[in-house]
Amino acid sequence: MRCTHLSLSNFRNYQRLELALPPQVSIVVGDNAQGKSNLLEALHFLATTRSHRATAERELIHWAAWSETLPFARLVANVQKAQSALRIEITLLSDTAKAPAPPPDEPLSHPDLGFLAPHPGPTQKRLKVNGVPKRAMDVVGQMNVVLFSPLDLEIVNGSPSGRRHYLDTSLCQVDATYCRALAHYNRVLLQRNHLLKLIQEQAALVAQGDAVPGARLADDAIGGTILLGGVIGPFGGSRLLLHCADDGDA
Repeated sequence: MRCTHLSLSNFRNYQRLELALPPQVSIVVGDNAQGKSNLLEALHFLATTRSHRATAERELIHWAAWSETLPFARLVANVQKAQSALRIEITLLSDTAKAPAPPPDEPLSHPDLGFLAPHPGPTQKRLKVNGVPKRAMDVVGQMNVVLFSPLDLEIVNGSPSGRRHYLDTSLCQVDATYCRALAHYNRVLLQRNHLLKLIQEQAALVAQGDAVPGARLADDAIGGTILLGGVIGPFGGSRLLLHCADDGDA
């Protein structure tokens, strides 16, 4: 398996790139900040559908694209396998129409070009294999990539979560069953944490609800007044407390 051609549009510092890759080992040489790491990131992004550097996918869109009505970035790889050829395509779209309006006194984002880049809106990611829309889970594994970068030092020096993430990224490319199981596990883990949070909040609400009527009943300064205390109980239940205080005149 190898990537025979890489096409980039508005990705990082590449407004347009068409790169044919030979069968032999390719060595990319250049000055700093010329886009060598961005090439590797593009291949890794096409293989895993995720960036190993960006905290938000809108960071991958070239800055000049933000002057357009619909800012976008597109990555395409032609992949040659033993028995077939694939075309993997990922498009990132940012809907600036749904973005918050910038402050009126905000300076120009690009003074040399004389325009204010719109604030980024929600970023959509569209994936295709051979022109057919696919889920991220179905794209992972179509092109196998192992990335080594200076950030990988965190695998040794960093937290265990970084090592687990590195292994998960590699295993998902070669084992579709593991990838589906991992997605299901993460979904169940998120639901469990959400449920535990709800239980904790419910317990705190019940405890506070029990304390309120008691404090009201203990206040002897209120005379001849009917106190109604509605208390929320566990599992959505409730109880009603009724107390009539006599001020001695009746």
